[in-house]
Amino acid sequence: MTDAKIKQLIEPVFRQSLEGSGYEAMDVRSGEDHDGDAALFMKIRFGPDAEMLTGAQANALLAQTREVLLEYGEERFPHLDFVFPTDRDSKRRLEAQARNMLGA
Repeated sequence: MTDAKIKQLIEPVFRQSLEGSGYEAMDVRSGEDHDGDAALFMKIRFGPDAEMLTGAQANALLAQTREVLLEYGEERFPHLDFVFPTDRDSKRRLEAQARNMLGA
């Protein structure tokens, strides 16, 4: 199954399951996991006012995603990457701190 078809199947699941959470968009990329097995990498982006998901919410979304994929014959495991704007802000702060510590 193509990445575009997988996105078409899964994005409505994310929109419904993440309603009110600040969910904005998702991307799918086929690849290999750390063991060399075929896998799906899904980047799930949230808006600036989004709250972090709980572990239970993330696990439920993974289970639901896997179930839908299996219903359509897709056996590759989905790896979900939740991206929040605060992640970028934190990374920038850490990079600036590192530069300051190194005197750069």
